[in-house]
Amino acid sequence: FAKRLPCGAVEGTRRSLQVFFLIRQLCTSLLGEEDTRLPLSQVEGAVAEDEKLDLNNSDLIACSVVMKDRQAKRFLVISSSQLILVEPDTSQLGWGVVRFVAFLQVQQMLIFALCSDPTECDQFTL
Repeated sequence: FAKRLPCGAVEGTRRSLQVFFLIRQLCTSLLGEEDTRLPLSQVEGAVAEDEKLDLNNSDLIACSVVMKDRQAKRFLVISSSQLILVEPDTSQLGWGVVRFVAFLQVQQMLIFALCSDPTECDQFTL
């Protein structure tokens, strides 16, 4: 086996849901249909790129983005439905400019799809 079998009810359910959503995505793409039921989150009111965001009263994770020629400081903000990468705003203290946004359920599926064992995956690249 290249992958281990799910251990416990939670891992079994997680794996079953992952397979279900991947098969569902495959079927809709092969049939040329648009999935109108997913994503379950509301796109209205979501944070968009290049939008200014108030970082006061937010849980921030300081991180560095490594590019080919330089390294940039960013903050990772996790809202209830989105993963947001923010560049500190130099003109306004406590504010930042959104540079990357992704819905959490999409990133979780990406992690599960890339890692042979999601419980041991501690790093992934978008």
